[in-house]
Amino acid sequence: MSPRQFAAALVLLPALAQAKPTCISGRDINSTARPDDNTILFYMNDRSVYRNDLPVRCPDLKESVDGFTFQPTDPASDALCDGMVTIHMIDMGHAACTLGKFTRVM
Repeated sequence: MSPRQFAAALVLLPALAQAKPTCISGRDINSTARPDDNTILFYMNDRSVYRNDLPVRCPDLKESVDGFTFQPTDPASDALCDGMVTIHMIDMGHAACTLGKFTRVM
């Protein structure tokens, strides 16, 4: 690889790293919290915590008594990935919202 090709590859690395979605395993979720209508915290069995910032406000997410259900990105797996999962509010007539980007916070 020439120095010029190497430099070009270095420029592309951040874009490639951002292109790969962050995914969590549904079976590894211990609990969730909804601090507001834009955020869901996923507490994992290994004690890590992931924040999901919804791309748009999900009305009544925080106030929902019964919480939500979700559809995995790939029905054959239980992976929840950035922007690829729809959640349904149980006690709000199954209103649907889309998850946004996952960020590990702990």
